[in-house]
Amino acid sequence: MKTITRATAALWVSALTLGVGLSACSGAGSGNSTGATVSGVAVISGATAATVFLNDSSAPSQQRTADFAGDGSYSVDVTGLTAPFLIKAEWTDGVNRSRLYSCSDKAGTANVNELTDLAFSCASGTREPDDNYERSDHEKRKQTSHKITVCLTELRAVLAPLFDLYGIVNPLHDRSGLRALLHDVQFSLHQGVLTVTNRATGGVIFSGTGKGTTSLPSMATAM
Repeated sequence: MKTITRATAALWVSALTLGVGLSACSGAGSGNSTGATVSGVAVISGATAATVFLNDSSAPSQQRTADFAGDGSYSVDVTGLTAPFLIKAEWTDGVNRSRLYSCSDKAGTANVNELTDLAFSCASGTREPDDNYERSDHEKRKQTSHKITVCLTELRAVLAPLFDLYGIVNPLHDRSGLRALLHDVQFSLHQGVLTVTNRATGGVIFSGTGKGTTSLPSMATAM
């Protein structure tokens, strides 16, 4: 487990003012894909088998699926589909069904993990993420992918020292360090409050609330 000091945590609040840019999902990638794939790594704690679903932005939307490989990787053929794409990884533990969400503004790399899921929840606002994934029209999907950019940018700014510690620039695209981060640290969003905890000790590393339904903490208390 990497060491995260109180002094380091205290930097997270001021880091928000840095305005760190993060290239993620946006409507700019809209258009038909030819001979292309969306692929990445689905970091799913405890899951040995999962299915990745991808919904495009055509009307009506088209969905394609891919299996979750043993190393966590997946690849979906998006030939003929319209970007941006909403992505869902789904699995069961034999009793309960769990899901994580992500997105891709075009063919290329799109990881699925707790951080992309957190941003997707923020982008969904008052809607349930699965309702947003299943029932959004073309314009809503473009809005969602833009809002995910905003959420991940704010997350990267607020937690810059933590991301830097693990060498992470973009949770959607990075692989190196991402598994280690998610092995050591847990992220949760409940009633607008973002909580980051140390998985080994259960200690709260960071907790904060945002001003809006699509924002991550702009005011926060490091712990």
